[in-house]
This record gives sequence, structure tokens and C-alpha cells, in this order.
Amino acid sequence: MGEYSRKPKLLHVCGSTAWGGLEMQMVSLAEQLSAKTDGVRCVVHPEGRIASECVARGLPVIPLQLGRYLSSGAVSRLRGAARRLSVDLIHCHLSQDLWSIIPATLGLGIPVVLTKAIGSYVKKKDPLHRWLYGRVSRVIAISDVIRRNVIDTCPIAPGNVVTIYPGVDVERFTPGDGVGDAVRARLGIEDGVSAVGIVGRLEPWKGQLEFIEAAALVHREHPRTNFIVAGADTTPGRQFRRFLEQRVSDLGLQGSVVFTGHVSDVASLLRALDVFVFPSRAEAFGLALAEAMATGIACIAAKAEGVEEIVEDQTDGLLFSPGDVQEMARSISLVLSRADVRKALAERAREKVAREFSLGSMVERVMAIYGEVL
Repeated sequence: MGEYSRKPKLLHVCGSTAWGGLEMQMVSLAEQLSAKTDGVRCVVHPEGRIASECVARGLPVIPLQLGRYLSSGAVSRLRGAARRLSVDLIHCHLSQDLWSIIPATLGLGIPVVLTKAIGSYVKKKDPLHRWLYGRVSRVIAISDVIRRNVIDTCPIAPGNVVTIYPGVDVERFTPGDGVGDAVRARLGIEDGVSAVGIVGRLEPWKGQLEFIEAAALVHREHPRTNFIVAGADTTPGRQFRRFLEQRVSDLGLQGSVVFTGHVSDVASLLRALDVFVFPSRAEAFGLALAEAMATGIACIAAKAEGVEEIVEDQTDGLLFSPGDVQEMARSISLVLSRADVRKALAERAREKVAREFSLGSMVERVMAIYGEVL
């Protein structure tokens, strides 16, 4: 840890109630760091799934509702916890939580590291934000896209903003070992039928509708293909799933499209697929895509923002223009038709993730940042 003479005590903070890539990465990082430091405690929203996930992995939890902006009660409790536990460093995973963290650490000499996973369209260079970000030691951006956005919108020196890609557990997300066959059977995928899948929350910008539209085109050329739509509907009243199901019916794909709902074991589901599609129109990184690549599946993705930092077109995946159903369908059909292309893309994708996007690599780089500020 640089010049630091002992293992630090860490406080990881995330006030989110959602459960997506941001929250998953915090839990994975905290779990890995717990074995390399003098302890990690997680300050999380008591009603968020992130709290139960921390508990399931043996991470001590401090339940605390931080709110969007300054809350005297949250500041007081956070400050008390930091002093009582002799915390050496606080790692914030949601920028709005800085409004509680920075006031809570005033005068305590505790460095604050912020991970930015979401870009901003608002410039935050007013005096109040200058005061807030002036007390952040380092900002970790999850991609170069986010790093550029942080430098453009936040009052922090470019030298204090570093890109560290989210990490994939390459021991968990690994090519099939027979588990995929059981998943295929459970989903009703017959022998000799190809499986093309998408994983992610059901939201319009994630591209499930375009995937289904492309499936209709692919199905004409490859009728022995099932299309798997995995993920929970997070829209109000679960209206988006109903809309998608109606579109499947309109296109005559009822026997070929499977909606799984929430999937707890994504790694096993991925092993059941022959092709993975990532049609999201806006992604700062694309963790689900990196996980699929690690599993050794041929991947096709929309050429959007951070995705281009993961996939090199025609080398370890195929890219298409965001929202272009025809181009997506052509790419899927190509990969289904050419076993040699499918195999080559899958092998190179697996190698790239192991080399550049592993969980171990991410943890080591984060530890190096801690060493710089302690």
C-alpha cells in the first residue's frame, strides 16, 4: 500500500436502492478487499438489495439512508461510524453520497475516493461543487468515456481522475462444464436448436425491443433458433415486459422467444447460449457484455459509448450501429451460420477479458490508488 505501514480499515458507501452493474461492482470489490485489508464495512441503504447481498457475502453492513443531498442525521451517523471504527479511507460509489460523506469527514483527515459509473450532462463547477470535489482525493472512472465526462463536468484535476475498468470474475464466468445443458433443458431448448440471448433489466434503452425485432428477421433464415430474454422488468407496473410479449405475439415468435425474468445465476445461463447480444443504446461500460465474453461466447453489441472500449469489431466481437435492427440481425445470422467465426470470436473474447478486465486486476489497481492517497 505505497508508504502506508499497515493494512487500512475501509468504509465503502453506496446509498442506491437499485441492483445493477454499479451496485454489483461495489459488492464484488468490497468482498475481494476484505481479504486484503484490515476490514471493509459497507454503508448501504437498508431497503436496497445491496444490503442483503453484502450480508450474504459476509460483509459487515451499516444500514443508513443517505438521501440525495445534505442530511444532518446521516452526516452525524456516518461521522460517528468513521470515528468509532478508526476508518482510514472512505470509498464512495454514488456521487450524490458525497453530500453526506464530505461533511462527515471534515477535520478527520480521512481521504475519500469516488467511483464514477454514470456520466453527467450538467457541469458542476460552481463554488459549492468546487468545495465538495476539492475534498475528493481520487476519482475512479469505470471507462475512458466516463473519465472524459468527469473531467469536463466536475471540478477536479485531470491527474486525479483515473480509469479502472470493472472486473469480471473469470473463475466464475468460464466456458461450459455441462451446467449449460441443464439450463437449456429447463428453458425448453431442444437439442440441435441454437440459443441467442440478451441479459439485462427490461428497460427501453437496453434494447430488448430491437432484439426481438431482429429475432424475427433471423428466425426466417434460422428457424431452429430460440431467443432468450433474461432480466427483471423494472418499469412501473411491469408494463414493458407486457409490451414486449405482445410484440413477440404480433411477430409470430411465441414458440421461439423465452422470457426468464430475474436470473440469479447469470454465469450458468450464459453457458447455455451460443450467441450473446448486447443492444443497449447507452452504456458507460457494459459489465454483462464482459461477463459473456469471459464465458467464451460469440458476442454482438451495439457500438455505443463504453462498449467500444471492450470489443474490437471483427476481432473479439461484432459491433452494429445502435438501434439498427437490420444490422443486428445480419450479424446474428452470420455468427449462427459460421461455426468458425463463432469459435474464433469466442476464444479471443475470453482471452481479452482475462487479460484486461479481470476482477483481480481491478482490485490491484484500486489498492494502488488507496496506496497513493493514504
